[in-house]
Amino acid sequence: MKPIKFNLSYGNEQIKTLAELKENCNIDMLLETHSNGLLVRWLTAHGETEKAQKVSKIKTDDKQKALEQLFETLFGSFPTIAQQAAAELFVMRNKEIKRLENYNSQLHKQEKRIISDYHKGYDALIENLKKHSENYIDLKADMITLYDQYRELLRLDKERFYQIFKEDYPLVLLALMANISLREFINYAGETVYKDVMAWLKNMRDSIMNNKETSAIFIKTEEQLNEIKKECINTSFGNLYGYRWCTNGNLQVGEYYVPEKNWTIPCTKIFCGETASYWKDIEPKRKRLMIISMVEGNYLRNSGKDGEELSASDVNNQFIITNGIDYKSNKQCDELIYMEV
Repeated sequence: MKPIKFNLSYGNEQIKTLAELKENCNIDMLLETHSNGLLVRWLTAHGETEKAQKVSKIKTDDKQKALEQLFETLFGSFPTIAQQAAAELFVMRNKEIKRLENYNSQLHKQEKRIISDYHKGYDALIENLKKHSENYIDLKADMITLYDQYRELLRLDKERFYQIFKEDYPLVLLALMANISLREFINYAGETVYKDVMAWLKNMRDSIMNNKETSAIFIKTEEQLNEIKKECINTSFGNLYGYRWCTNGNLQVGEYYVPEKNWTIPCTKIFCGETASYWKDIEPKRKRLMIISMVEGNYLRNSGKDGEELSASDVNNQFIITNGIDYKSNKQCDELIYMEV
């Protein structure tokens, strides 16, 4: 069956004969049609069987040599200097294309590795947060890393992140709230954090009360009671706890007590005490503190800041940062819970 003739399309030119091919020869197109076999099929279709066979044997590894052989086979002459220059440019351009393809391939692999390493680093940091969940100094450093290196990933993962830590790691959430940049960036609702932190505290205390034989200390003798009081800064507030939530400083033999460090969230502090409607300086101005919880009817202010009087509604859910604490309370057992940041 006789092959059907067709034209070679070189840009806008439709090449029908060898003469037209020579006249309109485009180095790029000539080498390309040779490489993809279209030139051999065109020659065969136009009855140039001998030339087609010779062209099919020309190897494409060396573009310049291939160009010379194509010109000699097709036109009986070598390419001009301009055509040779174009061939060199073609070779250089193809080398650059291959280089870019290889570079993009390597870059894609590198990007995948970088992304994988980034996610592994984030997962490792989450494990560190669990490991450091009772050490605020370490958590403070972790939160700086979380903000500096992983905040965009945290933004995508914020719901899962919160669920990981809300049940058993209240100090992790407090450390996050204490980092103002991270707190503002991730924007967890203060009322939600407050509710979950205080729920954890209640559950922990209920567990102590329900298992006081193992979780609390039973005071058997006066001597034991006196030793306990020696360990406490002030028996009136914040340091002694009986089976009742507050002892009013009257802890007795035969009662259970829980040291403050076992009664509150790790690395936080409690103050209890009646101040006779006067401001009491409980933390000096040089300390930066985050207020976690205060009972309604009591007030606090930054140390020595006249005219300021913050109520529980101003404090709870807000996690405000103060410089020192002046406190005013009318009840002995009301707790002010805070932490140094």
